[in-house]
Amino acid sequence: MSTGLLIDGGVLAAYLAGHEPACEFLEFAGEELAVAACTAAELHAHARNEAEHEAIDHCLSAFRAVPIDLAVARRAGELRRARAGLDPVDALVAACAELHELRLVTLRPRAFPMLADVLVPWRDLLA
Repeated sequence: MSTGLLIDGGVLAAYLAGHEPACEFLEFAGEELAVAACTAAELHAHARNEAEHEAIDHCLSAFRAVPIDLAVARRAGELRRARAGLDPVDALVAACAELHELRLVTLRPRAFPMLADVLVPWRDLLA
C-alpha cells in the first residue's frame, strides 16, 4: 500500500520550468509528496546559477526528503545487478519508492520496470 508519492526529477524539472500540467499535478496531488535525496542532487547538478539553486531549494522544501541510507543503497545495488544497464540514480529512486512504500511519479516509466505501480501524471490526468 502506498503511503504517498515519490516525485521523480523530470516531473520536478517540468514544475520548475513552469509547465502547467506539472504545476497543476503537484499543487492538487492530494497525497503526501516526497523526493529522493539523489533526485535533489540531480536537480542541483543542472542549476546554472545561484537563483536556480535557490528556486530548487524553495521547491524541495515542500517535500518530505527520502534519504539514501544503507538499506536503500543495498536494494539499489540488487536492482542494478538484476538489470544490466540500469542507471544508478534510477536504481536509488526505485529503491526509495519500494522501501518507503511510495508510488513513483515519473515521466519515464520504462526506466522503472521493476516497480509494479508508477504514475505518469499527464497521461493519467487525461485518462
